[in-house]
Amino acid sequence: MRLSVIVIITGDLIEIERHAAILLNGIALYNSFEKNFIEFIFVIDGPHWKKVLPLNIADKQSLKFIFLPDECQHPGVLINRAIMCATGEFISFLWPGCDIEGREESWLRLLDFAKNKNSSFVAGWRSQTESRKFYTQTWLPSPEDNIPPGFPLGWLQMLSLIPMNNCLVGRKFFKKLGGFSSSFLLQRYFWWEFCLRAARKILINQVDIPALECRWSWYNYPFRYFSPLNGDLAARLLNQTLEVRSIQDSCSVTFDGMSSLLSNLHEETAKRLERYLQLTCENTSLYDKYIKEINVPKNFNINSEYLNQIYRKAKTMFPRPLRITIIGGLNEPAHNQLCFFNYFEIVKDWGILTWRTILDTACNSADLINSDLVIFSRVKSDNGCRLMDFCNQQKIPTIYMIDDNWFWVGKEWPDYSNIFAPGLPFFENFLYCLKRADLVLTYNPLLAEDIKPYAKRICRLDTNIKLSLFPRNTRRNDGVTRAGYVGSYRQDNIAFEALAEVMRKREKVFLFVMSNRLPESFSSLPKSRVEFHPYVFNYEEYAKIVCEKSVDILVAPLGYTRFERSKCPNKYLEITAAGAVGVYSDVEPYLSCVRDGYNGLIVKNNIESWSSAILKLVDDCDFRRQLLENAEKDIRERFTTERMLLPFLKMLKDALGGSC
Repeated sequence: MRLSVIVIITGDLIEIERHAAILLNGIALYNSFEKNFIEFIFVIDGPHWKKVLPLNIADKQSLKFIFLPDECQHPGVLINRAIMCATGEFISFLWPGCDIEGREESWLRLLDFAKNKNSSFVAGWRSQTESRKFYTQTWLPSPEDNIPPGFPLGWLQMLSLIPMNNCLVGRKFFKKLGGFSSSFLLQRYFWWEFCLRAARKILINQVDIPALECRWSWYNYPFRYFSPLNGDLAARLLNQTLEVRSIQDSCSVTFDGMSSLLSNLHEETAKRLERYLQLTCENTSLYDKYIKEINVPKNFNINSEYLNQIYRKAKTMFPRPLRITIIGGLNEPAHNQLCFFNYFEIVKDWGILTWRTILDTACNSADLINSDLVIFSRVKSDNGCRLMDFCNQQKIPTIYMIDDNWFWVGKEWPDYSNIFAPGLPFFENFLYCLKRADLVLTYNPLLAEDIKPYAKRICRLDTNIKLSLFPRNTRRNDGVTRAGYVGSYRQDNIAFEALAEVMRKREKVFLFVMSNRLPESFSSLPKSRVEFHPYVFNYEEYAKIVCEKSVDILVAPLGYTRFERSKCPNKYLEITAAGAVGVYSDVEPYLSCVRDGYNGLIVKNNIESWSSAILKLVDDCDFRRQLLENAEKDIRERFTTERMLLPFLKMLKDALGGSC
């Protein structure tokens, strides 16, 4: 398996000339050994570099040099050009400031992993330099943190975590994805944008390889001239371009016409420089210009009359677009998707707001300074408290979102008694932020009651479901009924015991479970009839997997504790969206939205009730089909993101001042 290493030489000649020379000489020494698996491709930004670089090493066959006729100062464009002559199955990247020593072992280990796992994108451990050095030195996960390895989309939305100087990307996958964006607005953020697109398509694997030294990431690279778009605006642009709209002016998917693209880019780069260097990124007029030019396509159109009405109201509510920043922990991507991103993705072209997300433990005050509204998504860290204080001091409106009853979890669930109890850091930090937020957003009336003594103002919304995230598959006609459970681990095993009993009674019932771990009740069942999938930190991937499994029946057990009764009816919405019929515990929040025998089944918490309900659905396909039709109708009328959009926008408006 062959590797193409692309070496980018661009930037300020005086600043990086010495480092570029060291890098090239290091590669020349490295290449003096016979290494048939590797080729180096130097792509050099403009002819002026010929005067300063030691090019006497160009006689090696595994070294290729590409000089651009004009300087473009865009690493993404340089790499796109180099890919045209790459021959390796995988590509890797170097630039001045990256040490060459020790990379052979890393490359070989990455190649071996990619080959064995048939992976198109692999990388070493998350790199502090790669992700945050441009902003601040701060916390990042490491191998000792006991955090699952990998780079899920939810985490990447918060931070750029994949080390560009310690990864391999499949060449065919790179081309299929369209390469790097040539947008000058993403001059420093092209890698982050590419990783976000990649994470929507495939699983990016992490290999246990330590971070490698790199003096400069592209966030602080010494370009000769560059777009003044700051990290705040770039992150907003990235959050809104996950649909790849921002790279429509990038290289073509087939990489045809690259020469004309490059020649056109230089002229366009000059125009953009002239336009953007006239203003600073914090200037209101630049932000408005950014909204008009980037956020709203010329052919913008809303097909739905219902959404058209909301659009007109929204333009009145928000005459100037809001800058919204969401901060939260590593476990919050799914909560953010449900509570915020579902809505934001509908209005992303309306010109009423931009958003960004950032890890609460990695955030600092500079990340919030230009925000019109900061949302604290279930924040419980020390740093979160400091950020809340900063917002209060700067009079930046704040929302605290909480959808779990942390007042009771430590009292009622022993596993959490040493985490969420008065006097303990997580609980006290949660309460600190809750008290100081301008508005507390929640979803359950019981939880709202417990919040009331502490909050300045409370807004309670119904939860929502974005049906487009759940792509329905054609149901398999194989005579098998698929039942199971999707969700976090439950202390009470009664529903799981009932599922196991049903499987022993019906040989054509198969089980699917997606959770933290497989419940003990299923350990004795035939392995050929049980499929377990671990929880994924990516809501879109989670929805896709559940739909792909074509599960017919899903159980939603919930206990009678106040903590459990304070939850949201998300399971009802997701079970229905995935095309399954649900069996639900006879407690809130299900009693308010599920009518027994109409859009689901409600059961008492004993094995006989659970088993009887599941068997009824297994044995009566017509009954099951009717329940599903009724549930789908109910969700479309009451709970879709579109139906809940206006109340959500009013909540944002109220958070800026007024009453909810």
